[in-house]
Amino acid sequence: MYSLTHSASLTFSLYVFSFQFVLSLISHVQKMEWLSNTSLSILNTAQNIVITLGLAVGTLLCAWYVHEGYGLTVGDYVLFSTYVIQLYSPLNFFGVYYRCVRERLHTEQ
Repeated sequence: MYSLTHSASLTFSLYVFSFQFVLSLISHVQKMEWLSNTSLSILNTAQNIVITLGLAVGTLLCAWYVHEGYGLTVGDYVLFSTYVIQLYSPLNFFGVYYRCVRERLHTEQ
């Protein structure tokens, strides 16, 4: 007949506690990962909306100025669109760097 000693029952109860603790940590990490991915998606969506609206309004305004003869030429439109696209490219990289930094900080913890 085997009996469960005090130390064995203590070890088993610590194992159950540590298992529950690890499960709670995993669920917390998964929740934080979801929040990080969601915030990055919102950031990218808002950035794309702002850039697209700015480019659309600027394009329509430049086209109207060229059509009405306010002193703008087709070259000025090309200058505007090139300028906006060059402003947009670094913003795209900032989102990627933001995600990389967040992942690195997360894995170091």
